[in-house]
Amino acid sequence: MADRHVFDVDGWRIGLVHEVRPESRPMAELLEDGLDGEPVDILITGDTHVQRLEFREQVLFMNPGSPTLPHHKEVRLGTVGLLEVSANMVRAEIVVLGQTHGSPNPGRPAHLSVRRDAQTLREL
Repeated sequence: MADRHVFDVDGWRIGLVHEVRPESRPMAELLEDGLDGEPVDILITGDTHVQRLEFREQVLFMNPGSPTLPHHKEVRLGTVGLLEVSANMVRAEIVVLGQTHGSPNPGRPAHLSVRRDAQTLREL
């Protein structure tokens, strides 16, 4: 598997890269480090095992966390990310998979929608 992937779905440019730490950096830096500066509408990353979902600097940014090793703690139920993509809208969601007896799930659910209006994206 390649270190990074960029592909189109219904006109949305999606980039996948394993790691872009620290994730709080400006989006231009994340794209430069993770995708050699290639512009995308959606950036999906991982490695931290900590869920993150936000819309900033015209990019929907998602880290789905980990389904089995959330926040790099012991093995337990964690989180996954879901994307629903259509021509004019993307709905993104972080889903908490439940609880493991004796080991609470540290994940937090989140959701957001982004709509394409003319040449700009906006969060709903």
